[in-house]
Amino acid sequence: MIIIGNEVFKTKKAAIERIRGIFHSYDTDEFLDLKDEVFIRGLLENHPDTDQKKGCGIAGIKVTQNPYFKRNKTFVIIRIDGTETDFSFQKCITKPKPETKFRAACRRAIAPYIIKFKKEFFSKNEDICEITESR
Repeated sequence: MIIIGNEVFKTKKAAIERIRGIFHSYDTDEFLDLKDEVFIRGLLENHPDTDQKKGCGIAGIKVTQNPYFKRNKTFVIIRIDGTETDFSFQKCITKPKPETKFRAACRRAIAPYIIKFKKEFFSKNEDICEITESR
């Protein structure tokens, strides 16, 4: 059973369908209407980092394109001070395991080094793939 605000869902699937329904009813960078915002604020209460996500307070919530996965949308919180942050609704439905959080932290820690290595490698090798020998 999943409780979001004052709504109760018998399954995770039902809760996810409701959330995705909200995603699909908004255009990119469109703010949620009051009814949907109240629901998503209730969802945010289940996030493991809810206080950090809310920050100094929420001015509004909008749906935007995910910057990493272009085919997906994400919720973005606009705080009272004008700062923004996105949040994963999946973390509100299923709390991440410590191992998952550790792996994500490790990936974030080495990401700049991987990007630097790729740029240096391909700039020296004129964008030729070492395996396929193609550009």
